Parts: sequence; C-alpha cells; structure tokens
Amino acid sequence: MARKKMTGKKLFLLYAYPCVKDACRDFLGKNYPKLNDKLRAKLDRIVENDEDPTAAFLAICFPVRVAQHLEYARANGLDPWAKKTVQMSWRYQHRNKGACSVFACAIVDHAKSTVSCKGKRFTTAEVMCGEKLLLVLNYYNLPLRNNLLVFVHQRVIIEIE
Repeated sequence: MARKKMTGKKLFLLYAYPCVKDACRDFLGKNYPKLNDKLRAKLDRIVENDEDPTAAFLAICFPVRVAQHLEYARANGLDPWAKKTVQMSWRYQHRNKGACSVFACAIVDHAKSTVSCKGKRFTTAEVMCGEKLLLVLNYYNLPLRNNLLVFVHQRVIIEIE
C-alpha cells in the first residue's frame, strides 16, 4: 500500500511508535512502556491505516517526548508540527541519548532476512551506524536499497534521506 502524504504529526508518530510497539519485542529485545488497550488499539489503527494523528492524541500517548519536541520548536521559533521541524527535533535534538537515540545509518544489506511479528512478515536490513553494524527492522515497509542513508530509532528504520 502506498503511503499517503507525510505530515509532521504522522512523522512524529512513526518515530515514537517503536517505543510502545510490542509486536516485535523479540526482535527489538526490550521491554517498552505499555499503553492501555484503548490507546494501543487507536495507535495501531492510525499507523496501520496511515492516518494523521492529532497533536492532542500524540501528547496523551507520548507526553514527555511531545513536551521536549514543543520546547525545541519554541526555542528555535519553528512551527512545531511542520515536517521539517519534526525531522530536526528527532534527528538532531534526540540524538546521543542512550538506547532511545536516533541514528543516521547507511544500508549495507537492504534485505538481510525476514522476521515474523504477530502474523506479519517484515524484512530486516543490516546498517552501518558510525563504526557499528546493526540489524534493524523495516517495520514501515520502506523501499530500501543498499547505500541509502536512513534514520533509525529503536532499531526500526523510520526515514530514508
């Protein structure tokens, strides 16, 4: 399915979603915070149907990260939900913060293997992040090829540069 127009709020959700998504917990290897079933179902539906979330819904699901993002936008005089602001906030303000960092990586092997997560199959890719080789998940089914620059959050490819 072709993705609809990417908006700032939708991109924010794509970056934040791996923090709560437990469908691929075995692959990701971490225990992420749980949302209540109603919020989780709505989040899953929005991502799966490529819908545009509201800022208020994002703030309910990701209060700390939305507050950080809004402060970043305010401090820099930027429209908080412009796509470019969201990209800069995640790519540069949210880097070098431990396991939740966003990394710019080059794809070494765009179709390393496939994994099954709750009945769905996803490809993995091998990427070079600095001097570290990582196996990451192409959860959003992005059109990958070797040598592309991608942005990775929680071992999930979020964007292609």
